[in-house]
Amino acid sequence: GAGMANVIAPATESIMSTVPRERAGAGSAVNTTVRQVGGALGVAVLGSILSASYRAGITPSLDAVELDGLSGDARELAAESIGGTQLVAEQLPDIAADALVAAGTRAFIDAMHITALGSALVAALGVLVVLRWLPGRPGEVDLVAAEREHQPVTVA
Repeated sequence: GAGMANVIAPATESIMSTVPRERAGAGSAVNTTVRQVGGALGVAVLGSILSASYRAGITPSLDAVELDGLSGDARELAAESIGGTQLVAEQLPDIAADALVAAGTRAFIDAMHITALGSALVAALGVLVVLRWLPGRPGEVDLVAAEREHQPVTVA
């Protein structure tokens, strides 16, 4: 949300300033497509990281909690998401339910930390790419020097 709001306008300006005017429509279309595909892939990748991390974190707790009387489907549901874990916990006796919900909460928080760290690493990589390959703009000093070179010389 807020991060994208700070990035979209400068990125669009940077892209559009490098495209010739007669190709502005194509430049805008490519910019929009890349932004939408990037957003969709970002959500998919981060969601996959979150899901895999949650499953890895909750599985040992599912082995430790007594799930007597529940099917293998209930175990699978509990491993899928924090919501699934809470649904399964509703079917357990209080002590087992509390233990499962606590384990699910810990696993979810740990999975969120891993996902946030992955996001931060991708953002840092993006910064390095921009610093290395995004061309700079000429400064005012360069513009002043260029103007002096093109001024007519008067001969007396």
